[in-house]
Amino acid sequence: MDIPKALQTLRSYMHVKPTTARGDLILVGMPSGVFYGLVESIEPDGKKNWYQLKFKLLILPPVEITWILRLPQMSGDIFTINGAEHFVVAVDVLADAPAREKNAVNEGSGRPVRRTLALIKGGGAA
Repeated sequence: MDIPKALQTLRSYMHVKPTTARGDLILVGMPSGVFYGLVESIEPDGKKNWYQLKFKLLILPPVEITWILRLPQMSGDIFTINGAEHFVVAVDVLADAPAREKNAVNEGSGRPVRRTLALIKGGGAA
C-alpha cells in the first residue's frame, strides 16, 4: 500500500483534525490497510517529547495497541515502524463534508450531486 497516497486521498474526502486527543476517532494507516481506531489515552513517555498513544483498533475482535510517538506523528506525519510506513490522523466527525463534495455539480444536468449510500443485499441463507 502506498501510505502517502492513501493519506492524501483520505484528506481529500474527509476532514481531519490538526491534533489528536483522548476520545478521538482516528484513522491508522499501515501496510495492511487503513483502519479506524479510538484513542484511549495519551501519556508522556520517559523520553522527552515522546508520548504513549494507547488506542483500540476497531476491527473484529478489537485490538488494543500502544505506540510511542511524537506529537507530529499523532497528527498526520508519516513515520516508520520496523521500516514500514504508518500514519495516525484524527477524524473531525462534526465537520461538514469537504468543500469539493458540497459544491460538486453533475456534469450532464448542471444540478448539484446528491451523495447517497446504496443498499447491498447479501445472498443469505434461504
